[in-house]
Amino acid sequence: MGEAPPSSSFSTAKTWLTIHQPNPPVFWHEQIWFKGRIPKHTFISWILARNRMSTRDSLRSWGMNVPSDCLLCAGSEESRQHLFFDCAYSFEVWSFFCSRLHLSPLTLFEECLS
Repeated sequence: MGEAPPSSSFSTAKTWLTIHQPNPPVFWHEQIWFKGRIPKHTFISWILARNRMSTRDSLRSWGMNVPSDCLLCAGSEESRQHLFFDCAYSFEVWSFFCSRLHLSPLTLFEECLS
């Protein structure tokens, strides 16, 4: 049995889809990629949602020899969760803005994405 004859037409779109299989959609897609977004904010939010921010716990997991303490409070290991929600300094910032809006501060990063 021989191979199928080559096609006489080339499709860049089909080649792209063959090489880059689409990932399943994520629940936070619409919170980050929406019409009227600010590109810089969207990029940073995407990095955070994918947990690719260069926090100290990430740097250490990549083999870098850096201290693990949070730069803001020096009270715990710096991670995405700690930096945005568990850090005493961050808690004060969240509390300030949430009190102005009569909201309760969120406690988990995943809650923020939802």
